[in-house]
Amino acid sequence: MYRVAVLDDEKVYLKVFENLVGEMLDKEEISYTIDVFDNIKELEGNLKNQYDLFILDIMVSGMNGITFERKLKSIRSNANLIFVAENEEQLKKGKITGESLYLLKPVKNQEVEEMVRQCVVDYFAKKSITIMMDEDEFEIHPKDIYYIEHIYNGIRVYGEIHPICTLDSTHDLFPIIEGDEFLRCHKDYIVNLRYVEEIEKYDFKLINGQVVPITKNMYKTAQKELMEYIK
Repeated sequence: MYRVAVLDDEKVYLKVFENLVGEMLDKEEISYTIDVFDNIKELEGNLKNQYDLFILDIMVSGMNGITFERKLKSIRSNANLIFVAENEEQLKKGKITGESLYLLKPVKNQEVEEMVRQCVVDYFAKKSITIMMDEDEFEIHPKDIYYIEHIYNGIRVYGEIHPICTLDSTHDLFPIIEGDEFLRCHKDYIVNLRYVEEIEKYDFKLINGQVVPITKNMYKTAQKELMEYIK
Protein backbone atom coordinates (compact mmCIF):
# COMPACT_ATOMS: atom_id res chain seq x y z
CA MET A 1 0.00 0.00 0.00
CA TYR A 2 1.48 3.35 -1.13
CA ARG A 3 0.24 6.22 1.05
CA VAL A 4 0.10 9.83 -0.17
CA ALA A 5 -0.74 13.02 1.74
CA VAL A 6 -1.51 16.29 -0.08
CA LEU A 7 -1.54 19.66 1.71
CA ASP A 8 -2.88 22.77 -0.02
CA ASP A 9 -5.38 25.45 0.99
CA GLU A 10 -6.68 25.72 -2.58
CA LYS A 11 -9.37 23.11 -3.20
CA VAL A 12 -8.64 23.23 -6.91
CA TYR A 13 -5.08 22.04 -6.36
CA LEU A 14 -6.13 19.41 -3.84
CA LYS A 15 -8.33 17.93 -6.57
CA VAL A 16 -5.65 18.32 -9.25
CA PHE A 17 -3.02 16.45 -7.23
CA GLU A 18 -5.48 13.80 -6.06
CA ASN A 19 -6.57 13.08 -9.65
CA LEU A 20 -3.11 13.16 -11.25
CA VAL A 21 -1.45 11.02 -8.60
CA GLY A 22 -4.37 8.58 -8.57
CA GLU A 23 -4.36 8.22 -12.36
CA MET A 24 -0.62 7.58 -12.42
CA LEU A 25 -0.77 4.95 -9.67
CA ASP A 26 -3.76 3.29 -11.35
CA LYS A 27 -1.76 3.00 -14.57
CA GLU A 28 1.06 1.33 -12.67
CA GLU A 29 -1.48 -0.95 -10.91
CA ILE A 30 -0.23 0.14 -7.48
CA SER A 31 -2.49 -0.12 -4.45
CA TYR A 32 -2.69 3.30 -2.75
CA THR A 33 -4.49 5.77 -0.52
CA ILE A 34 -4.53 9.56 -0.99
CA ASP A 35 -5.50 11.84 1.89
CA VAL A 36 -5.97 15.58 1.27
CA PHE A 37 -5.64 18.35 3.86
CA ASP A 38 -6.21 22.10 3.72
CA ASN A 39 -4.40 22.94 6.97
CA ILE A 40 -1.21 21.84 8.69
CA LYS A 41 -2.79 20.90 12.03
CA GLU A 42 -5.05 18.33 10.42
CA LEU A 43 -2.10 16.82 8.58
CA GLU A 44 0.02 16.70 11.73
CA GLY A 45 -2.81 14.86 13.47
CA ASN A 46 -2.64 12.12 10.84
CA LEU A 47 1.11 11.60 10.60
CA LYS A 48 0.76 8.25 12.37
CA ASN A 49 -0.60 6.95 9.05
CA GLN A 50 3.04 6.63 7.94
CA TYR A 51 2.69 8.32 4.56
CA ASP A 52 5.22 7.42 1.87
CA LEU A 53 4.84 10.66 -0.11
CA PHE A 54 3.94 14.20 0.94
CA ILE A 55 2.95 16.90 -1.57
CA LEU A 56 3.11 20.12 0.44
CA ASP A 57 2.24 23.72 -0.38
CA ILE A 58 5.12 25.51 1.31
CA MET A 59 3.05 28.52 2.34
CA VAL A 60 0.23 26.47 3.91
CA SER A 61 2.60 24.38 6.01
CA GLY A 62 3.38 27.35 8.28
CA MET A 63 6.97 26.24 8.58
CA ASN A 64 10.00 26.08 6.32
CA GLY A 65 11.00 22.94 4.47
CA ILE A 66 13.91 22.04 6.71
CA THR A 67 11.73 22.28 9.83
CA PHE A 68 9.08 20.01 8.33
CA GLU A 69 11.67 17.46 7.19
CA ARG A 70 13.05 17.35 10.72
CA LYS A 71 9.55 16.88 12.10
CA LEU A 72 8.94 13.94 9.81
CA LYS A 73 12.25 12.36 10.79
CA SER A 74 11.31 12.69 14.46
CA ILE A 75 8.32 10.41 13.88
CA ARG A 76 10.31 7.74 12.06
CA SER A 77 9.17 8.63 8.55
CA ASN A 78 11.50 8.21 5.58
CA ALA A 79 8.90 9.52 3.15
CA ASN A 80 9.56 11.53 0.01
CA LEU A 81 8.55 15.20 -0.03
CA ILE A 82 7.47 17.30 -2.99
CA PHE A 83 7.15 20.98 -2.12
CA VAL A 84 4.79 23.27 -4.04
CA ALA A 85 5.31 27.03 -4.31
CA GLU A 86 4.06 30.03 -6.25
CA ASN A 87 7.55 31.14 -7.25
CA GLU A 88 11.29 30.81 -6.61
CA GLU A 89 11.13 33.48 -3.90
CA GLN A 90 8.80 31.32 -1.81
CA LEU A 91 11.23 28.42 -2.14
CA LYS A 92 14.06 30.56 -0.80
CA LYS A 93 11.90 31.84 2.03
CA GLY A 94 10.96 28.28 2.90
CA LYS A 95 14.64 27.24 2.80
CA ILE A 96 13.98 24.60 0.16
CA THR A 97 17.37 23.43 -1.08
CA GLY A 98 18.32 22.52 -4.61
CA GLU A 99 18.31 18.83 -3.66
CA SER A 100 14.63 18.93 -2.69
CA LEU A 101 11.84 18.03 -5.09
CA TYR A 102 9.54 20.93 -5.87
CA LEU A 103 6.87 22.14 -8.27
CA LEU A 104 5.91 25.70 -9.18
CA LYS A 105 2.32 26.78 -9.72
CA PRO A 106 0.57 26.59 -12.07
CA VAL A 107 1.67 22.95 -12.07
CA LYS A 108 2.00 21.01 -15.30
CA ASN A 109 0.40 17.58 -15.44
CA GLN A 110 3.43 15.90 -16.99
CA GLU A 111 5.80 17.35 -14.39
CA VAL A 112 3.60 16.12 -11.54
CA GLU A 113 3.34 12.63 -13.01
CA GLU A 114 7.09 12.36 -13.66
CA MET A 115 8.02 13.58 -10.18
CA VAL A 116 5.57 11.26 -8.44
CA ARG A 117 6.77 8.36 -10.59
CA GLN A 118 10.32 9.15 -9.46
CA CYS A 119 9.20 8.90 -5.82
CA VAL A 120 7.36 5.64 -6.48
CA VAL A 121 10.45 4.13 -8.11
CA ASP A 122 12.45 5.16 -5.05
CA TYR A 123 9.87 3.50 -2.78
CA PHE A 124 10.03 0.23 -4.66
CA ALA A 125 13.79 0.38 -5.22
CA LYS A 126 14.27 -2.47 -2.79
CA LYS A 127 13.03 -5.68 -4.32
CA SER A 128 9.83 -7.18 -3.01
CA ILE A 129 10.02 -10.44 -1.10
CA THR A 130 8.44 -13.50 -2.71
CA ILE A 131 6.89 -15.91 -0.21
CA MET A 132 4.81 -19.04 -0.71
CA MET A 133 1.60 -20.16 1.00
CA ASP A 134 0.58 -23.65 -0.06
CA GLU A 135 0.90 -23.43 -3.84
CA ASP A 136 0.23 -19.69 -4.06
CA GLU A 137 2.98 -17.12 -4.52
CA PHE A 138 2.83 -13.66 -2.87
CA GLU A 139 4.88 -10.53 -3.45
CA ILE A 140 5.25 -8.24 -0.43
CA HIS A 141 7.42 -5.17 0.02
CA PRO A 142 9.44 -5.03 3.28
CA LYS A 143 7.92 -1.64 4.17
CA ASP A 144 4.45 -3.23 4.20
CA ILE A 145 5.40 -5.88 6.78
CA TYR A 146 4.36 -5.01 10.34
CA TYR A 147 5.91 -8.05 11.99
CA ILE A 148 6.81 -11.69 11.43
CA GLU A 149 5.89 -14.54 13.75
CA HIS A 150 7.46 -17.99 13.88
CA ILE A 151 4.90 -20.78 14.10
CA TYR A 152 5.19 -24.56 14.40
CA ASN A 153 5.76 -25.35 10.73
CA GLY A 154 6.78 -22.00 9.28
CA ILE A 155 6.08 -18.28 9.75
CA ARG A 156 3.24 -15.77 9.55
CA VAL A 157 3.90 -12.42 7.86
CA TYR A 158 1.63 -9.66 9.18
CA GLY A 159 0.74 -6.46 7.34
CA GLU A 160 -2.49 -4.64 6.52
CA ILE A 161 -3.78 -7.73 4.75
CA HIS A 162 -4.56 -11.03 6.46
CA PRO A 163 -1.47 -12.84 7.75
CA ILE A 164 0.36 -14.96 5.20
CA CYS A 165 1.49 -18.39 6.40
CA THR A 166 4.57 -19.81 4.75
CA LEU A 167 6.88 -22.78 5.20
CA ASP A 168 9.85 -20.41 5.09
CA SER A 169 11.55 -19.89 8.45
CA THR A 170 12.54 -16.63 10.16
CA HIS A 171 16.10 -17.86 9.71
CA ASP A 172 15.58 -17.84 5.92
CA LEU A 173 13.72 -14.52 5.79
CA PHE A 174 15.68 -12.35 8.22
CA PRO A 175 18.82 -11.99 6.03
CA ILE A 176 16.60 -10.55 3.27
CA ILE A 177 15.06 -7.81 5.43
CA GLU A 178 17.83 -7.28 8.00
CA GLY A 179 18.77 -3.60 8.31
CA ASP A 180 15.56 -2.38 6.68
CA GLU A 181 13.92 -1.11 9.89
CA PHE A 182 13.53 -4.64 11.28
CA LEU A 183 14.55 -5.94 14.70
CA ARG A 184 14.52 -9.48 16.04
CA CYS A 185 13.04 -8.79 19.48
CA HIS A 186 12.18 -12.39 20.38
CA LYS A 187 13.26 -15.81 19.13
CA ASP A 188 9.85 -16.12 17.45
CA TYR A 189 9.25 -12.49 16.39
CA ILE A 190 10.74 -9.87 14.07
CA VAL A 191 9.19 -6.40 14.25
CA ASN A 192 9.23 -3.49 11.80
CA LEU A 193 10.19 -0.41 13.86
CA ARG A 194 8.39 1.74 11.28
CA TYR A 195 5.06 0.70 12.80
CA VAL A 196 5.95 0.80 16.50
CA GLU A 197 3.88 3.34 18.45
CA GLU A 198 5.41 2.71 21.87
CA ILE A 199 7.43 0.23 23.90
CA GLU A 200 6.27 -1.28 27.18
CA LYS A 201 7.73 -3.93 29.42
CA TYR A 202 8.00 -6.39 27.60
CA ASP A 203 6.08 -5.53 24.42
CA PHE A 204 6.09 -3.37 21.34
CA LYS A 205 2.69 -1.74 20.72
CA LEU A 206 2.09 -1.16 17.01
CA ILE A 207 0.09 1.66 15.43
CA ASN A 208 -2.77 -0.73 14.58
CA GLY A 209 -3.07 -1.93 18.19
CA GLN A 210 -1.27 -5.24 17.71
CA VAL A 211 1.31 -6.25 20.32
CA VAL A 212 4.65 -7.93 19.63
CA PRO A 213 6.47 -9.50 22.60
CA ILE A 214 10.07 -8.70 23.57
CA THR A 215 12.19 -11.17 25.50
CA LYS A 216 13.59 -10.00 28.83
CA ASN A 217 17.21 -10.18 27.69
CA MET A 218 16.35 -8.16 24.54
CA TYR A 219 14.41 -5.38 26.27
CA LYS A 220 17.30 -2.91 26.73
CA THR A 221 18.50 -3.55 23.19
CA ALA A 222 14.96 -3.01 21.88
CA GLN A 223 14.72 0.31 23.74
CA LYS A 224 18.06 1.43 22.31
CA GLU A 225 17.24 0.36 18.74
CA LEU A 226 13.87 2.14 18.83
CA MET A 227 15.41 5.37 20.17
CA GLU A 228 18.13 5.31 17.51
CA TYR A 229 15.56 4.65 14.81
CA ILE A 230 13.32 7.61 15.70
CA LYS A 231 16.21 10.12 16.00
